[in-house]
Amino acid sequence: RMSTIFALSSGSLPAALAIFRLSGPMSKGTLMRITKKKELLPRYMFYSKIYDCTGQVFDSAMAAYLPGPSTFTGEDTAEVFVHGSVAVVDRMTETLSSLPGMRHATAGEFTKRALLNGKISVHEMNALGALLQSTTPRQMEQANRALKQGDWLHKSITRLRCKLAIVADFGEDVTSNIDEVRRELEALLIEIKEKRRKGLAGERVRKGVKIVLVGRPNVGKSSIFNRLCGFDRAIVSTVPGTTRDSLEISRIIGGINVTIEDTAGIHYSNNPVEKDGIKRSMQKMNEADVIVAVVDASREDREILHIIPSHIPHIVVFNKADLMDKKPSIEGSQVYTIATASDGCESLEKKLEETLMELCPPYAELTLTAGVSEVEKLIEECLSHNDIGLMNEILQMASEVWGRADTNEQLISDIMKNFCIGK
Repeated sequence: RMSTIFALSSGSLPAALAIFRLSGPMSKGTLMRITKKKELLPRYMFYSKIYDCTGQVFDSAMAAYLPGPSTFTGEDTAEVFVHGSVAVVDRMTETLSSLPGMRHATAGEFTKRALLNGKISVHEMNALGALLQSTTPRQMEQANRALKQGDWLHKSITRLRCKLAIVADFGEDVTSNIDEVRRELEALLIEIKEKRRKGLAGERVRKGVKIVLVGRPNVGKSSIFNRLCGFDRAIVSTVPGTTRDSLEISRIIGGINVTIEDTAGIHYSNNPVEKDGIKRSMQKMNEADVIVAVVDASREDREILHIIPSHIPHIVVFNKADLMDKKPSIEGSQVYTIATASDGCESLEKKLEETLMELCPPYAELTLTAGVSEVEKLIEECLSHNDIGLMNEILQMASEVWGRADTNEQLISDIMKNFCIGK
């Protein structure tokens, strides 16, 4: 018998309202006790005084009792909408904690109970966690797409197993159906591969993109960095080597979370401090998702362009463009700026948006959770057979492998790190 849990499910205090959520077998009895109601009408919001353990009224609230299993957790639940003062919330917490069979919920425990009671799958749990953590419109849209799809792979495999069962039972009457099942299996295999590909882009949407500014000393990296920040984050000086360590700032560009880093100028130096900064700059460049290489347009020095990793998208910024004689002929994205006057910085931001759109296209999806590679191999194996019984057995194995994630404690624990107390 599971204990009954409770938690404050609303936001920070003080607030107009504070919402307490209860889930478990004692939910109804606890709500009746703190409201002194003799009966509760299911799924009916009612107004009541709220009593503490000594029988004293400490608030008036709206409340509702929702019997399981038709609830989020699959259990009896209750919700109480008290006033959102610190004192009221503290008294409510003390009151609920002191009642028999009640305990405070841990982070994500309501959702874990929904998983254990078969209300959601671990894949839907992953999408819900991503929605709760979303800070940009793109992250929110990505998580909502995953929630809308639900456990699409389990549903697809189950549907195909049902069709194979029909073919096995009524083979003479539905001879064409085996070809239809094979076509659907092939389409499902393509869909899995496509979703895995989209998942790589989806990880960038979820985690954010790292943009690194590199270049020789005194080419204007810090000025451009400040323009991208929108304020003077880096010290700007005509003295080479002013930036000796990386500076970074987080912001949103084109609906994507990005971290922009300004690095130490890359050049030969005997200074131990500068050498360490240069080493870090090279390391940061190799870890980047996007590189912004800044060069002095008034000089012929293009050496920095030869050390940029070819597999990392990059934009070449020719700064001090007012001092150049003619535009250089190089391949790839390029922008011309006069950072001290902000000229060209809008063009750079537009180029960054275009690059981010390529890295994180609108169709980017959440990464598929554990087991998808094994499922993919099993579907490929299924397609290599013609025996209906064997095909059904292999699909059953695929379904079990995919469903195994719902009992993978480590995976569930990792996903629950994205949840707050009260969800």
